[in-house]
Amino acid sequence: CAADHARVHAMEAMALGERVARHADAAADALDCRALAAFLNQAIPGEGGITVRSAHTVSRGMSKKTVLAELDGARVLPARVALRVDRTANNYLGTTVLDEWGPLQRLWAHNARIAQPFALEPGGAVIGDPFIVSAAVDGVPVGGNYAMPARDPALIADVAACMAGVHAMPVKDWPLADQPQGDAFFVAQHAQYLA
Repeated sequence: CAADHARVHAMEAMALGERVARHADAAADALDCRALAAFLNQAIPGEGGITVRSAHTVSRGMSKKTVLAELDGARVLPARVALRVDRTANNYLGTTVLDEWGPLQRLWAHNARIAQPFALEPGGAVIGDPFIVSAAVDGVPVGGNYAMPARDPALIADVAACMAGVHAMPVKDWPLADQPQGDAFFVAQHAQYLA
C-alpha cells in the first residue's frame, strides 16, 4: 500500500540522514595510528610504507564497532580500509572477530560478495581490542532493525543470488575442527564470559 511505502521510505531517509550525520561528525578514535600502520606493514605481505592518515569510528554496535581508516603509501591494501573491532567490554555471548576470521576467508575464497578480508589482529595489542582489516565498501543498509524495506523484486533476487552462492560453497572440510559448533559454541562463549 502507498501509505506503508511512504512510511518506510520516510524511516529509511531519516535513518540514512542519521548515518550520514554520524559519518560526517565521526570523531577520530583515540587509537594509535602509528601502531596500526606498523601492524599493517608487518601483517600484509608487500607492504612496508603505509601511514594511517585518519581513523574514524563510524558505528558502534553491542559487540563490534567499525572504524574506517585512510592510508597513504599502500601498495597491496586499498587506500581505505575498514576495521571490524571487537568491543570486549560489551561482547557478551556474541561472536568475536577470531570466530569470524575463518568463515570470512572461506567466503572470500569462494567468491562470495563480501568485502575482502586482509588481516586479523587477534590479541588487542595494537588498538586495544582484536580486529579484522578488510576493504572499505561504500553503501547503506536497506531497511533497518525495525522497518522492512519497500517491496523490491530486484533486491529480493539479488539477495537470493548472494545466498545461493553462499550455500553452494563446498562444506566437506567445514567447519574447522577447532571451531565450536551449536551448543558447544555458546558453552565456549559463556565459559569465556565467566573467566
